[in-house]
Amino acid sequence: MTTTVRNPTAKQMLFIDYYMPGDTPDWKCARAAGYAGDFTTLSSSASAVLKSTAVQAEIARRREEITVSQGINLDTLVFELRQNALDAREYKQMAASNQAWLGVAKLLGFLVDRTESRSYSVSADLTKALETMSSEELRAIASLAPALELPEGKSDD
Repeated sequence: MTTTVRNPTAKQMLFIDYYMPGDTPDWKCARAAGYAGDFTTLSSSASAVLKSTAVQAEIARRREEITVSQGINLDTLVFELRQNALDAREYKQMAASNQAWLGVAKLLGFLVDRTESRSYSVSADLTKALETMSSEELRAIASLAPALELPEGKSDD
């Protein structure tokens, strides 16, 4: 039984166009491709798009195309970075040498870039804080409400 991979949708193709250069965060690629939502929603959308077999196949096809047209493969990348590291060391440019070696390590899978992303929910944090307050503390906050109201005709938008 053979499985056929569907072609990516137009929206997915647009996502791939933004994603391929590699200099834009996934969630921004999703937003640029027309997906809607806040950071969390866009991050989820980007993750779902990248998990699609159609998208993975298209990204692999494009990478292969670039590899062939540019004569680039893992061996040439490692060779060039290794040479850069050795040249930089010879000229006592240790930071450049270290960066080149880090590049080699990443290419060979010894290191993985990890980014931590946190999203905070003001309403959830506020709800949690209010739930832990005593009745007296809640009354004190409630007594401040008139001072927090906007003058008539004004809005906080």
